[in-house]
Amino acid sequence: MSNTYLIAKTSNFNRNYSIDPNVQTSLLDADGLAITEGDPETRMQHSTNIQVDNKDVAVYTIHHDYKVKKTGKVFDRIFHYYLDPKDFYLYYVEAESLLLVRAQKDVAKDFLSYLSQEFPNFKYEILEPNLKTIMSKVDGLKGAWISVVKDGVNTEAYFGSEVENDDDVREGIDNEKATYITFIYLFADKEIYCGISKKGNITLYDDSLTDDEKQVIIMRIYEHLIK
Repeated sequence: MSNTYLIAKTSNFNRNYSIDPNVQTSLLDADGLAITEGDPETRMQHSTNIQVDNKDVAVYTIHHDYKVKKTGKVFDRIFHYYLDPKDFYLYYVEAESLLLVRAQKDVAKDFLSYLSQEFPNFKYEILEPNLKTIMSKVDGLKGAWISVVKDGVNTEAYFGSEVENDDDVREGIDNEKATYITFIYLFADKEIYCGISKKGNITLYDDSLTDDEKQVIIMRIYEHLIK
């Protein structure tokens, strides 16, 4: 499962939200194989409640068929999209009015959009962290991606132990051109390699962490660096 979390604020999430499977329709070929476009299926079910740093967190299991818009041909039939099934978790921290979607950015955004259509009263706002502020709070900055305007290039990446002292990096961050940064976050005397994007994603680059540890780290990054 993805180690990337999309963070969003909400003022009216209902803990009783659930989505039953839709009946997916698909056309069959002569051999009875479903090969063409169908309706995507989304399921949402409350799984459990957990405590993370003394905060109550409601956990939901999600299945979401992500629609990939791509034209192609299979078994002599043209399709204009295909469905990429994704299973992930949604975490709701009521005390912070916070949603954490544990999925890749595009999948998470697509699911939240679907949720707002399914429940018209549900409103949310994806957070856009201030990378300049975050950079001033971390000691172990490891990399920075800066948006640029150059022929054939729209982003430049900078790495190294002294990346925060690079003039181009500082200028890019001061001018709000930074799109992503990676850094070291200390947790339980262990250095955790992390990344935060301007578009509201937190990524943990450490597969040795347990799910419980990941939840604590994500919440502490939000509390210490973003909130």
